[in-house]
Amino acid sequence: MRQIMLVLALMLCICLASFSAIGADGYPRTIVDSENRTITLDSTAPYLTVTFPPDNAAVAQNYVAVTGTVATIPGMIVTYTVNGSSPQAAILTDATFSFTANLTQGMNTIQISAVNSEGKSAQVKRTLSSLSPFSLAIDSPDSDIRTVRDSFLLTGTVEDNTTPVAITVDMDGQSYHPAVVDGAFQQQLYLSDAGVYRVSVTGIDENSSSQAVQRNIIRTSGASNPFTIVDALQALMMTVGVATQHADQVLRLDVAPMVYGISVGDGLVDIEDAIVILRMAVGLL
Repeated sequence: MRQIMLVLALMLCICLASFSAIGADGYPRTIVDSENRTITLDSTAPYLTVTFPPDNAAVAQNYVAVTGTVATIPGMIVTYTVNGSSPQAAILTDATFSFTANLTQGMNTIQISAVNSEGKSAQVKRTLSSLSPFSLAIDSPDSDIRTVRDSFLLTGTVEDNTTPVAITVDMDGQSYHPAVVDGAFQQQLYLSDAGVYRVSVTGIDENSSSQAVQRNIIRTSGASNPFTIVDALQALMMTVGVATQHADQVLRLDVAPMVYGISVGDGLVDIEDAIVILRMAVGLL
């Protein structure tokens, strides 16, 4: 096969072009132009092919199993990189190599290299698109939130999945596994003390593809009605600049705006916070 390819290559590289033209004396002329090329066939270079995946393929997961063949030469080493990462060794069994490459969402470039004991090498490249296998969203809260309540009902959705998705909710060292029913899930979270609770929701489908979403839930106080008139006065003094806004005071007094009756906060104590605290203190909220 290599000899046939060499002969064909040599035949193609003897470029012979001819065309007819009319000279100044009115007689036709045939002009012949030829150019020679020399091709050197390195029969000792590794023979490397990729069986799967095809180039420019799209996969619906964040990994791909790659297989191929290479010449069975003693001392052969096959490595691969993904998006310019450090080279990793592929599994080599006789003339077959294989490995699993982790992909990032979007376009990915896999470079495969084979090197024999004489230092001769061959490379093959594959470009793949990794599509999101499913979408995962936290609906409530739809962003980081502040609350004076001692519990919160977290809700979310899973969409565009082709296999069942298992949900894990991690918060404060605890893990919960709510069921996905008709594309929706919910989990009651308990906020025992004032502080910041970092919530992570992870979804994994049957192909081991995963998505993760995070939220911060900040509980400002553990009591059901923690504020007094003094707190409203303190918030007013901080608003007009008479009192300094220290971080611990902002964490406690930054209760506005209120969204659907839930304290959200905006990272600053202002007149809106003073009014909300006053209403809470007198029992109007």
